[in-house]
Amino acid sequence: TLQLTTGVGVYPKFVGIILESGEGLAGKVWRTAQPLIANDYLNWEGRSLKFEGSPFHAVMGIPLLRNAQVIGVLGLAHLIPGKAFHQADVELLSRFAQLASIAIENAGLYTRVYEELVERKQAEEALRDSQSQLESVFNSTMDGIITIDENQRIVFFNPAAEVIFRCPASKALGQSMDQFIPEGTRQKHLGLIRNFGKSGETQRSMRGSALTLICLRADGETFPSDISISQIEVGGQKLFTAFVRDITERQQAD
Repeated sequence: TLQLTTGVGVYPKFVGIILESGEGLAGKVWRTAQPLIANDYLNWEGRSLKFEGSPFHAVMGIPLLRNAQVIGVLGLAHLIPGKAFHQADVELLSRFAQLASIAIENAGLYTRVYEELVERKQAEEALRDSQSQLESVFNSTMDGIITIDENQRIVFFNPAAEVIFRCPASKALGQSMDQFIPEGTRQKHLGLIRNFGKSGETQRSMRGSALTLICLRADGETFPSDISISQIEVGGQKLFTAFVRDITERQQAD
């Protein structure tokens, strides 16, 4: 079963509702692991009677995935007649949902970002703001976060990554990820990324792989790290995000 456990705005009165697989919009998203939009929710034949009397006019549901398994559903609703969700909204919120799913496991990030997102009065504003909201959270985390495209070019490099790799973002963005991988393991790293891209998995921990746990700082110093990676397709292009934690001090303590 799927239970609504967290909500803001009009959602708190529905907290505690339990849905079966395939029941209502959230139940269908849970069963299919695919995003779903109902822009005419009041007349949508698939709606659940458990939400009878709700003020929803348009509803969108996005699956929260971990290792290809649905661990939850993120839902947004328009309360104003005539407002609608579109494919661009799905792509943006799917990217947010993927990062949020990783955060559930890594740092409890999901709850903070989710609550700040859904308490926005208008879903359209929340969607526009979600990118900057995520970047703000990622800019304050202690883990280095690096996003690369299919050509291994860096498109996001947070402040923690600047500290860990001793490299300013201005010099990292647009450059190859190879500069942070020891030369002797670059080809094997590229193969791992390509295989992961073809695997269909949404995230993977690299713990236990000596090849991928050793990273290279900009000044030439190597260091051990814990790394988890995720992938998502946006606009027909795959993006890979790595969460990097320097474990030098932990290993020295051991």
